[in-house]
Amino acid sequence: MAHRFSAPLFFPLIAAIVLGAALGDAGAQSPSQLDTPLDAPGGPPGLIAVQPMWNPAPLLVQGKAYLVYELLLTNFQTAPITLDSLRADGGPMGVFKFDDGDLKSMLDVPARYGPPGQELNVNPLQTRMLLLWLPFESTRVPHRILHKINYSVASGTGAQVQRTAMSVVADPMPVDYRATPVSIGPPLRGGNWLAANGPSNTSPHRRAFMVANGEIYFPERFAIDFVQLGPDGKTYKGDPRDNGSYHAYGADLLAVADGTVVDARSGIKDNVPGATVNPLTMATIAGNYIIEDIGGGAYAFYAHIKPGSIKVYVGEHVKRGQLLASLGNTGNSSEPHLHFHVIDRPSPLAGRGIPYAFDRFSLVPGHIKSGDQLDFAFESGHPVPVQNSLVLENAVIDFP
Repeated sequence: MAHRFSAPLFFPLIAAIVLGAALGDAGAQSPSQLDTPLDAPGGPPGLIAVQPMWNPAPLLVQGKAYLVYELLLTNFQTAPITLDSLRADGGPMGVFKFDDGDLKSMLDVPARYGPPGQELNVNPLQTRMLLLWLPFESTRVPHRILHKINYSVASGTGAQVQRTAMSVVADPMPVDYRATPVSIGPPLRGGNWLAANGPSNTSPHRRAFMVANGEIYFPERFAIDFVQLGPDGKTYKGDPRDNGSYHAYGADLLAVADGTVVDARSGIKDNVPGATVNPLTMATIAGNYIIEDIGGGAYAFYAHIKPGSIKVYVGEHVKRGQLLASLGNTGNSSEPHLHFHVIDRPSPLAGRGIPYAFDRFSLVPGHIKSGDQLDFAFESGHPVPVQNSLVLENAVIDFP
């Protein structure tokens, strides 16, 4: 006797779970969508996975907070979709809306997703990684963020193509709202230090993710390349192919806090400005470097150090302000500078970049000249004292 078995139940169950979460937000999904036939183009609405890369902690810059984090969006519909907009809802503290043009600028590396105009098209089982940067009006941030993704599914072919609008609301993303940035001293001394490639949503550091040990890391979320400017706003005087022509070259690198040296690398030669002299590998990309355990699960990372200049050894306890090494031009570096960031584990790249704040510095009036990141125009006025803050991309600061 032949037996008949019912179709498996797991697909409708998954759909109901996803839709149930979405229905928790008023108006996100209409009850009638629960009756969408499972064989409709694309399947039931809401089959988009929204995964935050971490629960962000606030970044503080001159009395204002920012939340900086990443979302992985994966298409589990049975048809291609197009991302239309994103809403990040922080309640009374701020609601942020991003249209398709904004989303294109928030992609980690747009070129990897196809030709211009197709970056927001996502085939089934494909993923997009979006970089979010939410500015708030004070140092307070919400306890959570609710994300709503609007997208469309295409059905039919040729002139008969139709698009169906859909949306999904993800579970609320917790925010580490009580956290405060790691407070540190200066890694350098003196004035006119430009925060090149500093914190912003368009900085090259913002897109420098690393996949290691089966996880995705953003070690350089808040990284800065410190270069020093001369009175003319340029980073060098003389031969641009000579490291010695650069104002930053050989500057003292200082411990930003009391701590312990847990890793160091030496033996890599300086580059000729504008060209690397050593093949870039995972082992050499940071050049000569030092990692210092500064407590509380935070590690200070100093990279591109001058060869032969490291003054400390692994296991040594150091004091804030202690000389560690000299600034150089090693590894993935086009001119002498200090690459600095704070990370949550003792690895140059396999870890999460965490917010930090310099306890005091002065902000120099001026702006980057259009079209040249390393050419600064000084403005009249005295440097402005700042406490317990980080700086944004292309700010110029004086350290005590």
